Amino acid sequence: MKQKIMAGRDIDAATADEVRAAVDHGLKSWQREVITGARFTRFSASATIANGAFTLDGVSLGSERLGPNDGFVWDVRRLRVMGLQGADSAGIWINATDPSTYIASTSDGATPAGTGALFRFDRQLVLQPGEWLVVAGSGLVASTGQITVNGQAIEVPVSHQWRLIG
Repeated sequence: MKQKIMAGRDIDAATADEVRAAVDHGLKSWQREVITGARFTRFSASATIANGAFTLDGVSLGSERLGPNDGFVWDVRRLRVMGLQGADSAGIWINATDPSTYIASTSDGATPAGTGALFRFDRQLVLQPGEWLVVAGSGLVASTGQITVNGQAIEVPVSHQWRLIG
């Protein structure tokens, strides 16, 4: 595009060094994202049973998290709920204990693994930024003390979530 320069006017054009720095910054940002790529991440949280109930969610846990950091997506592969006794069970949801976000219950055929119920999500349980797992139980009769949840997920930057397909 042609531009007419009028005498007496100031033009603020980027210098070669400024252009080089801007391009370099963009490339480094892109390279960091590519290098980060997919990685395995482990997560855990625990709660104390009080009055026959407990809730573990991504909002009230502080440094313990049951969901991805901003800018990342989780593909949850394994989740273990430990500390339940007898016929007591707990449910798993995304973000809230709402029927529309229900995932599973420890009484839904989880694989017994030592002292805990083990879930393996072969068909993908994907958590987007701002989503987290909620594990809760109520009406617990036999269980007392601590409930511990731990698991493993594949974590990728949001722009790479297409790598999780398949």
